[in-house]
Amino acid sequence: MNTEAQQHEHEHEQELTLYHLTLQSKSNYTHSTIGHFVNIHSEHAYDSKSSTKLPLQLCLATENHLEFYDVSNGHLNKFFQSIEFQFKIINCKSLTPKESNCSFIVITTDNGDFSIIKLSLQNNNNNNNNYNIKTILNYQFTRSGIRRLSPIQFLEINDDSLTIILSALEKNKLIFNLTYSKNDSSLQIMDSSPLEIIKSNFITMILINCYNKNNNISNIVSSHHYHHKENPFFASIEIDTITNDFFLIFYMIDLNLNLIIKKNQLKLSDKNINFLCSLPNDLITTTNKNNNTKVDTPLPSPLVLLGFNDYILIKDLNNHYNIKLDIPNNNNLSLKKNYPTTIINGIIQKLNSKDNDNSYLILLQSNNGDLFKLNFNSLKNNFKLSYFDSIPMAQSLNIFKNGLLFVNNEFNNNYLLQFENINTTESIHNSEEDNFYKLNNLIIPSSNNNNNNIQKNLNPIISSSYSHSQNNTNIDLWINSMNSKLFNLTNSINFIDIINSNLPPNVKNLWSLSLHPKTVSHYHDILFLAFNNSMIILKIKPDSMENLSFKHTNPFIMKNDCTLLIKKLGNLIIQVCKNQFKQITFSIEEKNDDYNFVEKSVWYPPAGIHIIHSIATNSQLILALSNNEIIYFQLYDTTTTTNNNNNINYTNNQDSLIEYQNNPNFSNFIKSIDLINSSSSSSSSSSSSSSSHYSDYLAIALDNSTINILSLKRNNQDEFLEVVSLQNTMAPINDLKLISNNYNNSNKQINLHVTLTNGVYMNSKINPLNGQIFDVKLKYLGPNQINLSSLSSLNLLQKSDNEDEDEDEEDSDEDSDNNGKINETIIKKRSSQKTYNCVIIHSLKNSWISYEYDSLLYIRPIQFANTNQSLIKITSFKTESIPINGCCALSSSGNLIIGTMNDFIFKDNNNWFNLNEFIMPNVFDHKQEDDDNAENENDSNSDEEDEDEDEDEITGITKINYRNKAILSLNESHAQIIIENSIANSSNCRISIFNTTTKSFLKNANVVENTYYHILSNIKCLSAIITKFSSTINHLILATNDMKLLTFKLTFHAGSESKAKRKLFSNFKLESLHETLISDHIYTMVEFNQMILLSSLNNLILLNLGKKQLLKKSITIISKKLSIKKIVKITQWNNERIAVGELNESVTFFQFDSLTNSFIPLADDITKRHVTSLLFLDKSTVIGGDKFGNVWTLRLSRENERKVLNAQSIANASASSSSSSSLSFQELLNRNITKSTQINKSNIYDVPFKLKLLNHFFINDIILNFHLIENINWSDRPTIIYTTLQGSIGCLIPLLSKSQIIILKQIEKKLSNVDTILNDHNEDDEITNDNDAEREIKKKNKGTDDEFIMYSIVGRDHSKYRGYYTPVRNVIDGDLCETFSTYKSIEKDKLTKSIGKKNLNANDIIKYINEIRTNYL
Repeated sequence: MNTEAQQHEHEHEQELTLYHLTLQSKSNYTHSTIGHFVNIHSEHAYDSKSSTKLPLQLCLATENHLEFYDVSNGHLNKFFQSIEFQFKIINCKSLTPKESNCSFIVITTDNGDFSIIKLSLQNNNNNNNNYNIKTILNYQFTRSGIRRLSPIQFLEINDDSLTIILSALEKNKLIFNLTYSKNDSSLQIMDSSPLEIIKSNFITMILINCYNKNNNISNIVSSHHYHHKENPFFASIEIDTITNDFFLIFYMIDLNLNLIIKKNQLKLSDKNINFLCSLPNDLITTTNKNNNTKVDTPLPSPLVLLGFNDYILIKDLNNHYNIKLDIPNNNNLSLKKNYPTTIINGIIQKLNSKDNDNSYLILLQSNNGDLFKLNFNSLKNNFKLSYFDSIPMAQSLNIFKNGLLFVNNEFNNNYLLQFENINTTESIHNSEEDNFYKLNNLIIPSSNNNNNNIQKNLNPIISSSYSHSQNNTNIDLWINSMNSKLFNLTNSINFIDIINSNLPPNVKNLWSLSLHPKTVSHYHDILFLAFNNSMIILKIKPDSMENLSFKHTNPFIMKNDCTLLIKKLGNLIIQVCKNQFKQITFSIEEKNDDYNFVEKSVWYPPAGIHIIHSIATNSQLILALSNNEIIYFQLYDTTTTTNNNNNINYTNNQDSLIEYQNNPNFSNFIKSIDLINSSSSSSSSSSSSSSSHYSDYLAIALDNSTINILSLKRNNQDEFLEVVSLQNTMAPINDLKLISNNYNNSNKQINLHVTLTNGVYMNSKINPLNGQIFDVKLKYLGPNQINLSSLSSLNLLQKSDNEDEDEDEEDSDEDSDNNGKINETIIKKRSSQKTYNCVIIHSLKNSWISYEYDSLLYIRPIQFANTNQSLIKITSFKTESIPINGCCALSSSGNLIIGTMNDFIFKDNNNWFNLNEFIMPNVFDHKQEDDDNAENENDSNSDEEDEDEDEDEITGITKINYRNKAILSLNESHAQIIIENSIANSSNCRISIFNTTTKSFLKNANVVENTYYHILSNIKCLSAIITKFSSTINHLILATNDMKLLTFKLTFHAGSESKAKRKLFSNFKLESLHETLISDHIYTMVEFNQMILLSSLNNLILLNLGKKQLLKKSITIISKKLSIKKIVKITQWNNERIAVGELNESVTFFQFDSLTNSFIPLADDITKRHVTSLLFLDKSTVIGGDKFGNVWTLRLSRENERKVLNAQSIANASASSSSSSSLSFQELLNRNITKSTQINKSNIYDVPFKLKLLNHFFINDIILNFHLIENINWSDRPTIIYTTLQGSIGCLIPLLSKSQIIILKQIEKKLSNVDTILNDHNEDDEITNDNDAEREIKKKNKGTDDEFIMYSIVGRDHSKYRGYYTPVRNVIDGDLCETFSTYKSIEKDKLTKSIGKKNLNANDIIKYINEIRTNYL
């Protein structure tokens, strides 16, 4: 028993618990629909013919989440993104009842149900998440949606009759009739059960809703329930599985009799049907004579369009029309002969035509990307299909009533285009050789930033790489998608430097001041730079800076003293130096914009005493002296009442500082001091502007590792300058800052930021009422000393894309206001934008910014555009060219950097990265560039305005000519190697190299022309690897489709030795060495012991570099007993062990035996897994993903590891003794097979050991790449980052603390049962936010018919979703845990109470959840 208990305890110690988070949501949008989903503006556009609001909002759906955009201003403005759902979205369409001003969303899910949901405003105090998704109706008809009989595959909606038809692939169709209640804006199913169609032996291929405008009174419903609604028609393409015949079937729902009628079934002679859509039946009008007057009436039956190979067919229900139209040929495509032209998409939009009410725009898209317009000539009574334009092949098209077209692409960016005209042409512009789709009738709407009309998508992520930096602080992922763009994803905040200039040595600090009143200018006017014993004053101009000149005597201390502080207090400028401080008055000559400075007074410390620290707000000044004394000054305020007990000597001059006489003295040396928001200036538009003028508390750090909080409250003179709070730290204190932010009108928060000498950053809060310190958070940021700088009035929602708009606003302001004053509307707009005060953390090599948003703490690295540097000091810097988030900083290299800090990262919307895009050059770009240069030289008199207009115009959309195959990271050269295969008929491989330091592509030295890539003709790359073999030269190995291994020598050139040392390479050279024939297609290669390891014909082969080809150094024949047939992934650990991922047979471990120079089978899995990715976490553990969207970890137990080590040591000892009876390493391992089974079961135990499943989790996406990143942001554990086929990026974080695992599992469990917990109306539950009267009213209103709220949207069991194929094992769903913050306060309290842990509140749970991102990401 003791042995079993020890074994159980031993196994428990080997358990690994992972925490899963989605960092970047999928970008494979499977559905798009339009409507008016929620009111986001005070004014909305209305339809002129009705009172309904125009549908100018877009809903995009992936399999797991929804995104909402507004296009009313002509741009894609994203205003909401849902959480990651615990179900798969199969279909998604909008439903807009005629009496409703808002649209609903109808979805079918793999839960076997259909749901109607609505986007609504959330009634809480949180201004950052104003929307939530509410379930209006949920109807479950099967237990799951994985069967072909489940009616979730097809969804069609008839808005006029509120009829929904659902269909399965086989047999079943369901029809729901809904009613809309205008009073409560709800939808309900009219009858208790839906109508059913059960047809055996029929497979549904396509299902559509038919447009039916019929004046036949017999088809109009007279029931009072429907208010004369027309009977809806639906059409489908179905296959008879017995006869294999294809049918076009029309169904009508009789709303009077509440039944389904099959109106007609038309057999199709051509079985190559691939498209079906409905046409308006009033498109074709029949002419009747009535009282000698011609009256055009609609076609009395539904009209549909069918798409076949190379032609389309137009039919009606009664088969009166059978019109065949050929799809126009695209003679520019050489691929035309290899595949037929088919219709893949279509869209119909009714036009506002005065001449004809039946005017429609009908667009059809072919599989070549060409758009065709279908026209009906009423005079000739015929149809014509004409070329309209060319765009990327789309999954769906959506036309808005403001003339915009949204193109939802599958493998490209999504575009919002504008119709310039609707004319057609005879010739097709789309050519195979073009790198762009040349737009003809469509244009990208002009804007200050065209990115507002382009939605960047990452899918599919075939390959990704991780750039290992020396400081190991950032996540730095590189992705090359299918649209010929290179993306860099980082978890850093972008610092975009505008000016970067050298300074004299030994610069220590800087300050920026705004001297003009806020009503005249909110920009900074003067910049002070402090050195060891001198100072420089610069005058800030709109586009430059210059030394400040003085007409009279310069009152500032410029030499022979060290300046500690420059600050503006009221109408005074104070300069605090080591030996004195001055009060200086100033005046402004508005005509010449000059300044007059006059010295007012000088204050000196006692003899032999120096000023060591100084800090000030806009009305207070604190000096810390070398004798550990604190001196307090305050700006005289006429509203202050005189108190004889405070011993302040008042003067009659309002511009003077008054000194407090009873100053505190400490027994320990003062390390640092700070007041609340000391960096804020009186001219700044801070969110806490009222509090920035006076600080109620003073923080003092002493060298005995203590923090003292002193009260400065004016209404409590008894505690004035008395210690009210004390905090000990684990190490000596280096620096501290006090920051305050007002998150809403009633919530003022004071944060204390502290850095310790051991590299720990401490963030805590101070109670504004009593000054007590609480909620302490610690974060290790490396071994180097770290300091703090405060930065005020940052707009955390500011994006780099908005800078052009701000500049245009400034230009318009200058033109409209000759006096140089800021336009009042711009002032109001910027003052209304919420700003935050933040802290910059800087060390010798790194810089971070610490900020709070939505009450959550973020500590993010700061990334510079083209250089790797750190900051030592920073201050706010606002000018006309930098009106928002401007910064002026001193770098660790001694440079002065002026720029902006934008693109702050939040955990909302699962977008954890900043996305930087780099255009990959191609031949077309350079030819175009050369032609443009030639035109500029020949036409020197061209108008500059015309040139600017030409530059802003975008006449085409990038075409996908190359598809990413691999991206390889070469960290020592700071390079990313991108390998792509062409999609065209001719197989070409393109190799490009990107320098991560200069952020630019390298030129190809092999080619004389100015090109940036290397083309390998008639080659298709299957896999690639970069290695050095045993030399110092980089070698690139490509495995091709013609079973060859191409070896290249790769070298870089910088132009000078200094640039080469800094890795500032400008070009590369790729030299072909030789070709090596191989007997199989190679899909995976790995570097092993300075050689190349690959699999060929079930053999593991080690290759080394030879003069004429690669030489085989080792061949290991894999036994047929292992059932390894197709190896798709190989990964290795420390040149000792490899893991082989098989296409169908999971993972097998091999140990390298140096004595026999071969790989010995070690352990395999007992479960079949279809491996797509694989990576070693440690010597015994691998993590992998399969094609079904699962992620799992496998481990060789410690006991078996000891057996392997023992066998290896015995084999090595036997080999050294040269004994003839010695056993080999493999023979020693094979002994474990018999020992483990007692009998030889070769069909089960083909290898000595079996791998144990540690973790299993379903993520609903195919993982293609894993990256193990050590110490992200100096965390204490590695993090696993993965990228997927559909463009999502996630992470798995190991949890080491048992208490942390327990609390997070409890949170996950309660949130998985959120529907049950929050709908449990217990009368004994006390809601603290309600008073007694409100609580009594709620109790009276409670009854048996309480509304059941579906918090989980569709009621899906969380464990069934995450355990889609295999039950979840040792993985906590962080996406589910983070939904806790989306609930209302009452709901949070109820969920917290259900955990059953004493003294646990909702803020504690939010803290537990947020710690994961703060500490480990």
